[in-house]
Amino acid sequence: MIREARFYRRGLIFVLASAALAFISGNAWAQGDQHLPLEKAVISGEGAKKALTRYQISADIARKLVDACVDYAKSTNTPVSVFVLSPDGEIVDAHRMDGQNSINTDTALLKAKTALYLRDSTHAAANRFRTLDARVIREDLHMYLVSGGLPIVVDDQMIGAIGVGGGNADEQCGYQALIKVLGPQPPLAPNMPNDPLGESAGPGGGGVPGGGGGRGAAPQGGR
Repeated sequence: MIREARFYRRGLIFVLASAALAFISGNAWAQGDQHLPLEKAVISGEGAKKALTRYQISADIARKLVDACVDYAKSTNTPVSVFVLSPDGEIVDAHRMDGQNSINTDTALLKAKTALYLRDSTHAAANRFRTLDARVIREDLHMYLVSGGLPIVVDDQMIGAIGVGGGNADEQCGYQALIKVLGPQPPLAPNMPNDPLGESAGPGGGGVPGGGGGRGAAPQGGR
């Protein structure tokens, strides 16, 4: 009888402990409403000393962003390619889902690089540089002005960039990943049509005055 009571108590303790752990883990990941502190998102210690910088996204957080983006893509049945870059442009993590081709992976990387270069989303940049002249000029700078690239910012510090290509809602994929892993994000920028003739541009052409702010909401079909 005593042995059975001990066995029962041990089983009950194990079940309660497992349930508590599952609740804590599930709550931390499912909500996406908890702000992740900067010190938990960047490299530290010897890693920071070797890189000569502290504000560089950690490999662990980069992997979580990639996984979150892939999970979102699976939920919408839209394969993507995704890259996470450090502030110096090095690839920290990346993933190519089945069915992706070279164009998808190349554009995903270009989007991440463009967001890194501009310190803004590629969609917000597309809103700003809407005229043909503005875009041609920036082709020489290897900018890819298509939605799907987002800077990774924590506590007003840019610690990297994420680029997504190959899907129909690339920027949403990256944006939802940022929310899930890092917490609340700035609002998305509105969709704006192209302005190839510069009819909406200010004096001298080249874009829409004041149109570069905010993160981007993805126009559909971006690669």
